[in-house]
Amino acid sequence: MKSETIVIGILCFALGVMTAVVLPKYFKPTEVDITNQMPAPPPPQNAPAPSANLIAAVKQLESLVKNDPNNLKLRLQLGHAYFDSGAYGKAIPEYELYLEKNPDDADVRTDLGICYRRTGNSQRAVEEFEKAAKSNPNHLNSRLNAGIVSYYDLKDFPRALKNWESYLKIAPADSRAQEIRKKIDEIKAILGEK
Repeated sequence: MKSETIVIGILCFALGVMTAVVLPKYFKPTEVDITNQMPAPPPPQNAPAPSANLIAAVKQLESLVKNDPNNLKLRLQLGHAYFDSGAYGKAIPEYELYLEKNPDDADVRTDLGICYRRTGNSQRAVEEFEKAAKSNPNHLNSRLNAGIVSYYDLKDFPRALKNWESYLKIAPADSRAQEIRKKIDEIKAILGEK
């Protein structure tokens, strides 16, 4: 064998190990809790710049996806890297491609909803959160986020009420339950209910 072939083989093996072992540790599906945004501020205009490591990982994943565009695992990892770097608009198509084949992945769908909210599409965000909750009836963060965005962004109080009440049915003793109950009481007062 030529030494060039051996070197190329070693590089391909190392790249495969990095893709299969190293990158998934850094780019996993996340459940993002946006309760700390109550009341919900607009998306940050001057978010901190992503770290050099994250930028390098994004570039590496972009290169890998370019060479293997049908690899959904890579596309999902790229979506997570975009999400983590604050490039929500770039994460959306990666998540959507992944969800075409995995429509019931409530964690990824919730991340997609957060991306829509952060890019100013609160209506679509709530729709994605509600799809996530429908596909996984015990998925708390999708219900929580649907309530938050309905309440603060859309001022759709009946929809927020529905989402938060469904949250409490699943997790009545959760650490966020007391705060949610207060918001439900506020909504009922606004709507003239007892």
